[in-house]
Amino acid sequence: MKAINYKDSSPLKIFAKCAIPSMISMFFISIVTVVDGIFVGRFIGQDAMAAVNIVMPIFFIMFAVADMVAIGSSVQVSIALGREDNKLANRIFSTCLALLVLIGVIFALIFGFAGESIIRLMGADEKLIALSVDYMMPIVYLLPLIMLFFSIDNYLRVCGKQNISLFMIVFSSCINIFLDWLFIGKFGYGISSAAWATGISFSLGAVIGLATFMLGKQKLQFTLPKIPIKTLGNIFYNGSSEFLSLATSSLIMIAMNAVLLNIGGAVAVASFSAVMYIDSMIKPILFGMADSIQPAVSYNLGAKNAKKITGLVAINFISSAIISAVLFLVMIFCAKDLVGLFANDPDGDMMQIATKGLLIIAPTYLVAWFNIGASSLFTGLNKPLYSLITMGLQAIILPIIFLSTLPAAFGIDGVFMTMLLPQLITFCLVLILFIMLIKKLKKQLNNNEDSYNENDSEFIEIL
Repeated sequence: MKAINYKDSSPLKIFAKCAIPSMISMFFISIVTVVDGIFVGRFIGQDAMAAVNIVMPIFFIMFAVADMVAIGSSVQVSIALGREDNKLANRIFSTCLALLVLIGVIFALIFGFAGESIIRLMGADEKLIALSVDYMMPIVYLLPLIMLFFSIDNYLRVCGKQNISLFMIVFSSCINIFLDWLFIGKFGYGISSAAWATGISFSLGAVIGLATFMLGKQKLQFTLPKIPIKTLGNIFYNGSSEFLSLATSSLIMIAMNAVLLNIGGAVAVASFSAVMYIDSMIKPILFGMADSIQPAVSYNLGAKNAKKITGLVAINFISSAIISAVLFLVMIFCAKDLVGLFANDPDGDMMQIATKGLLIIAPTYLVAWFNIGASSLFTGLNKPLYSLITMGLQAIILPIIFLSTLPAAFGIDGVFMTMLLPQLITFCLVLILFIMLIKKLKKQLNNNEDSYNENDSEFIEIL
């Protein structure tokens, strides 16, 4: 498959070849998440659904670390390729893959030995603790490969191999859905089978991704894992906004679950889980579209082509705004039908709570597209401070303020409002930062600012 030419192709052609495969990939991942929720909610029960929602933030924190390394390094790899420094690009790529495996092993050991104790600290009762541990452990066993699955997609896109990335994700998603049907729908296995379906399918996807680099002739090749310490620091710094966003949102979700358990018990957590499943159908599409052009933006930053960067950003924002408006209308007019996918009782409390909650958070999609797109742009242009400021406000400061005040006044509705208000307020800040960045972009490129120097004397090696 021919790689996308980030240098000579038009912004519209780059966007079409990058965004469409990425959106399809994110759609399939979203479908997998929804199918998991449907099988767990309908075939196993609302307690199992609540248990999944208790465990999921823990996994998100682990994946946030992988995201930080993968996204931060892919920016540096793209910039290096744009400067035709393939040697440094290969070293960054190889070092970060080794680092991701190491991180996966460390997390697997931590949660393998202390997973139950960590879940117990969240305030769940014994039944939910048992279900949560049953769901957690299969994924913990396969964590190093799963970490690679969620990371290697970034490097395939850097190489312009969006179609291979698409195949990897679609294949894994189809395997996951089939195994959900086989384990839960046909054989009637318990909650652990849903985790095994996810772990096995994502591990197979990671093997496909690794084989692509080992057997194919790609821009990136495995080499000695050795890079400048300054570059490694920039990788962590530049990926820190994505880590902050996912990790802190996971911690906030843990806090939300604790508040919901206190206010309404397992049914409130299950209702929140249903809304999160629906949210997971939409947000990944927006993230996928924004992240799809990140390698092209970073490449053209290295190649000093401000006009192409501007064109890519404009096309991305217009497309995201249109899609978000359509999704907002779907959520408003089809809220009850969407929630009904996950409820085994159409007249139960879960159905009522989740439907109202979905209507409360629906307006977030009128601004979330811009917040997501701008944050991805900040990272792609190697401006991590902008992303850190944005995510610090949206993912930490505002949620803590609202979660500590709104549930006391509005009950369960206050928890859902905690998802809405930070997005609206952050939009104003992101708009200001975006305008500032556009003004500085041409100046940065003209001044020939470097994000790293390959001649740094200190190196770090991961063998």
